[in-house]
Order: sequence, then C-alpha cells, then structure tokens
Amino acid sequence: SLVRFSSRSETVSRASYLRALSLLVGLLLAAALCYVFAAPFLFKLLFPQYLNAVRYTQLLSIGLIGSAGALNSSLLIAQNAKRQLYIQTMTLNIAQITLTPLCIYMFGMMGAILAFIAIKILFLIVSTVQTVSLLSKNEAESLPQA
Repeated sequence: SLVRFSSRSETVSRASYLRALSLLVGLLLAAALCYVFAAPFLFKLLFPQYLNAVRYTQLLSIGLIGSAGALNSSLLIAQNAKRQLYIQTMTLNIAQITLTPLCIYMFGMMGAILAFIAIKILFLIVSTVQTVSLLSKNEAESLPQA
C-alpha cells in the first residue's frame, strides 16, 4: 500500500482513505472469524496433542484486526509525517512496556495475549486518529482561499 500512496501526486482524500480502511478492517475481521471457527477442526486434525492451545490462538487471531494500522503507517510515511510517526511509535512503545508485564503478572499467559490484542487495537486507533487528522489538515490547506 505504501507504493500506491507514494506514487500518487495528488493527496488522498479522507473519504477514500476511510473507505479503504473500513474495507481492510472488514476483511481482517472476516479472516479472524474464519480462523476462530476453523481452529478447533484444524488443531484436531493437525495438532491433536495441543488442543488446549486452541482458545489462545483464537484470541490471538483477533489481534489480526489491528494489522490494518499498517495502512495508516504507510500513508503517514508517504506523506512524510515524521511527527505523527514519532508520536505513534512512542505511544505504542510506552503502552507495550507498561501493559505487557502488568497483564502477565495479573493473568499469566492469558494476560500476554490480552496485552497483545490491546496493543494491536491501540495501534489501529492511534494511527487512524493521526492519519485522519493529517488528511483533514491537508484537505483544509488545499481548499481555495476566499
């Protein structure tokens, strides 16, 4: 997606960006749900000795939805929005350093999985907010002055 965004000479509209992001989130959600339903059968067939790990992998698949944040990062890189990328990186690193040990201490293995999912969803939210604000700013600057 980075190549597609960076090869465009015009700016990306907020509406087309949100449409693309919604489509990507929908596809990732469908893939995660397919895995959630298929995992018990796949594990029974391929990994019968690890059937107790099915619920962990099902929960981890929910984190796949947060991967849509890569679209946001690609757009921020293409727009050369270094400030937004620094804020995004710092926020997520602090959240990861804080959440992971805390959740592991409180909930063990399940805590590690919950922290992973929370960080992925946080990444999607933070990067989406930053990207939408950047696109709104770009659209406002490109409007003709009255």
